[in-house]
Amino acid sequence: MVHGSAKEQQHIIGVFTKQELKKCQAMKRQYLQQIQAWQSQFEKKYQRKPKPVDRPGGIVRLQGRCQALNERMQELNDRLTVAHGSIYEMISDKEARTSDTSSHIIPAQSDSFESGGKRSPAQKAFLNRFGSSQ
Repeated sequence: MVHGSAKEQQHIIGVFTKQELKKCQAMKRQYLQQIQAWQSQFEKKYQRKPKPVDRPGGIVRLQGRCQALNERMQELNDRLTVAHGSIYEMISDKEARTSDTSSHIIPAQSDSFESGGKRSPAQKAFLNRFGSSQ
């Protein structure tokens, strides 16, 4: 009976982990839609792609949230894979293929970060949280 109880607990944990993974995926989709909407408005207004320095704080924060969600989704997927097998690998792999954030993330070594620009101490402190060279 103890063995059955452990299986039940494992199943319940799997259910909750899947729920959290799906919630993370939904939040990531929402954040990416907001980033893409801002980017398309910027391109329409200025007739060019935005540079990292053009991005307002809200967009930078959304990008940071997307990175954190990617890490959390990977952690959840790893847990599901270890506990329940490879079927759960497909969940995050499929999601990763449909929602590539690499084009929306500011590279840490971009020119604007290296040159320093004219940033306030608060902006520099904020950027330091994301590991930039400022």
